[in-house]
Amino acid sequence: MVRQMLGSLGHGPLLGMAFLVALLAVGNSAVGQSRGGFSPQMVVQIVNDEPISTYDIDARMRLVLTTSGQAATQESLGRIRHQVLETLIDEKVQLQEATRLGVKVEDLAIQNAIATIEKTNRLAPGTLVPNLTKAGVDVSTLVAQIRATVAWRQVISSQTISKISVTEDEIDQYLDDLSKKGGSEYLLAEIFVAAPRPQDLPLAKATANDLIQQIRKGVQFPSLARQFSQAPTAGTGGSMGWIEADQLDPRMATALKNLPVGQITPPIEVDDGIYILALRERRFFGAQGQEQTLYDIRRYYMPFDPGAPNTVKVAVLHKVQAADREIRTCDDMEPVAKRFGGQSNSMGDIPLSDLAAPLRPYIEPLSPGQKTKVLPLTDGVMLMMLCDKRVESAGLPDRDRVRQTLLNRRIDAEARQYLRSLRQNALIETPSRG
Repeated sequence: MVRQMLGSLGHGPLLGMAFLVALLAVGNSAVGQSRGGFSPQMVVQIVNDEPISTYDIDARMRLVLTTSGQAATQESLGRIRHQVLETLIDEKVQLQEATRLGVKVEDLAIQNAIATIEKTNRLAPGTLVPNLTKAGVDVSTLVAQIRATVAWRQVISSQTISKISVTEDEIDQYLDDLSKKGGSEYLLAEIFVAAPRPQDLPLAKATANDLIQQIRKGVQFPSLARQFSQAPTAGTGGSMGWIEADQLDPRMATALKNLPVGQITPPIEVDDGIYILALRERRFFGAQGQEQTLYDIRRYYMPFDPGAPNTVKVAVLHKVQAADREIRTCDDMEPVAKRFGGQSNSMGDIPLSDLAAPLRPYIEPLSPGQKTKVLPLTDGVMLMMLCDKRVESAGLPDRDRVRQTLLNRRIDAEARQYLRSLRQNALIETPSRG
């Protein structure tokens, strides 16, 4: 859930435990009962004899739109509806497999998941459900979504994780490859829009483009991943952890090669769908291990009171712009600060990851001796200059982290194949309207 959405809903009264318990007791049966304001209930798909109705889709769409902050245009609604239907089919087969295996999701697990959502989004305990209800969301669709996510996690844990291992030889090989040939590792998050058939590809591309536009408008990537991604990582907001470049599909590795940290890729077409990747961090490995680029940055900053009149803020902006014209080297910053006012300080030799994420795209492309543009902030005006940058060795990753990386990758691949197999073997019917 994104902070923007939850903030806009406000903080409602505490949810009574009795109400939540009653809601959980109703469970999935509440989804599918027609309510005012939604389309008349009609069965749209039947998945192994279990129906998905228009109400199920409408309720989930309202949850998606509320939690993602997406604009509800007529064109985007059609694509969202298709994606929601695909997600509901996935959840059906996941819950059916959980039932077959005797996996049960306790009500406490759902209550804990709701509490985690509240904590993550800085909501007071017990306010999520009334906030969503106030926004017109049938909360039983949230409960159904959480139940499917928790059940599938338990299925994967029981059927897959116990059968996967990483040997010491495999860890040695991974570290040996890094030390000999070097390479890049990426800290990634993903959104995957499935297109299992060629005819599904245009709609998948359009959906991916819609999602990219929402991200560029400020909607948080993890929120969209939770609601729209059909990858196993959807439940964790799309987080993939650290991935070595050589382990990625070549099309994905190409899209990431020159992507600035903190940015997203354009849609990446693969054999069975479309990926959108978010690059959280990048690190390089050479013969001496991890190669870390350190940036020697000097900052010139002139503050103002955030509540000051615009005339004051504009005056400060003009002053910094005048100072900017006098700064040609890092050594110029200190005397210029004394003449024009403001503060000049060295930020030291720091990796890009230590810099605030919004500032990284301004620093990363600079060569030593180059400046950023003048940057207006909420409490002042700033510019930065890159004085120097150098690469140093930080050693190879430790064995425990390599083991976890390899495990996560294999679990993710097994989970994808497991769900793909369940869908291929499921009887999915569209009722005739005779």
